[in-house]
Amino acid sequence: PFYSIEGRHKLLGTFTYRFPLSRGLDWKLGHLRFDKLFAGLFADVGNAFDANRIDFADFKKDVGLELRLDTFSYNMFPTRIFVEAAFPLDVARNGAVTYPRQWRFYGGILFDFDLRERFGRMAANRHYFNE
Repeated sequence: PFYSIEGRHKLLGTFTYRFPLSRGLDWKLGHLRFDKLFAGLFADVGNAFDANRIDFADFKKDVGLELRLDTFSYNMFPTRIFVEAAFPLDVARNGAVTYPRQWRFYGGILFDFDLRERFGRMAANRHYFNE
């Protein structure tokens, strides 16, 4: 959980293995075009600490699963929608608060685009502007 670590600096590491469940879905819903569906397995390790002391024995670890849907908004902007389930391998403590070892669920939307790149490609393929 977010509040299970505290400190002025943090050190985090992750390993993720993603594999396609489906490529080229080609479904549309409003302004979204669904393209690919991926599943993933991940492992994380890390902690936050003060600059004068790093205790590697205190680092927290978790493992989990992910589903990620690659889409395009307005046929131009890459958009990724994901859900994750994570299970901690350690009992996390922050002062008097203890976070139990139980499944935690997360979701989100990621945007990955560079307008300069997109418009550069469109200008190179002038048929976008002549339609």
